[in-house]
Amino acid sequence: MRWHRRWANLFSYDETNTWRLKFAIDSAGADLKDVSVIFGDLQGNAAWQEFTNRLNPQSRDDKVPEPASPQSRKRVGIALAIVFAAAILSVGIWYSQTRKIEPAAIQSDSEIASIAILPFANMSGDPDQEYFSDGITDDLITDISKISNIYVISRNSTFTYKGKTAKAQQIGKDLDVRYILEGSVCKVGDRIRINAQLIDTATGHHLWAERYDGNLGDIFELQDRITQKIVAALSIELTETDLHHLSRRETDNFEAYEAYLQGWEHQRRDTKSDLVEAVSSFKTAIELDPTYSEAHAALSLAYQHIAGRRWDVDLGWGDVRSF
Repeated sequence: MRWHRRWANLFSYDETNTWRLKFAIDSAGADLKDVSVIFGDLQGNAAWQEFTNRLNPQSRDDKVPEPASPQSRKRVGIALAIVFAAAILSVGIWYSQTRKIEPAAIQSDSEIASIAILPFANMSGDPDQEYFSDGITDDLITDISKISNIYVISRNSTFTYKGKTAKAQQIGKDLDVRYILEGSVCKVGDRIRINAQLIDTATGHHLWAERYDGNLGDIFELQDRITQKIVAALSIELTETDLHHLSRRETDNFEAYEAYLQGWEHQRRDTKSDLVEAVSSFKTAIELDPTYSEAHAALSLAYQHIAGRRWDVDLGWGDVRSF
């Protein structure tokens, strides 16, 4: 795996000034403490302090400052949330982007299996449940990507096949992968059924096909069983690091998980009303499980999208403490 120094920028501006905060990461799996923060000629804590000072109108006025308006406090809070969200998400986003470098070279390594996880079909008979089947797909992509000896195609590539019919051999050729995982999700009341099948694109043959039934509260266990089945079918030997990553679960609270999935469904639509709904859903997830770090990061990202379009002004959002 080859890494290049990756940069991201956060811009903030008023009528006369523009400020840019930069942060960078050098390697996969880096902690947040390894993110370099730069503002002008300053680095580290000094850069962070100066940037936040610039966001506060009081620090740019030699006169006796007036109390900051709820709107200005809101904008400062949004900016702070953006930085933390970007730092958290950059590790995962840049890691997945870097893994996609030269897929042909990765394919040539006989020890690394390549797989595309196609969008699971929603068989619930309710279009409003689409978020749930998409969420199951996203989680399987995330979980299997944690395994060192499996190369997983990104969501952006596999979701181009959503709602389409294509032969396994053609998908394998298009995405340059040996295997594809496809399936369906049926969620009715408190019950869920997941059908999954692993296909060898070289032959078009099924390596295995299985049905998983359970209560909604069993969803995490069902996902784990599918991941374990893929590992066994591809004869992957898990390392201690793989086992550690797979054992980590963001939440055990199904209601929080469902609210999180609903939030992402709205977030991807990226309209003003949908982003407001996304914020509400992510807040619900956090209220149900305050330790749900992915929900915190997603909430910050939703605020970033809203602030970037100045929709926070249109919405008349008040005190930053309402975040």
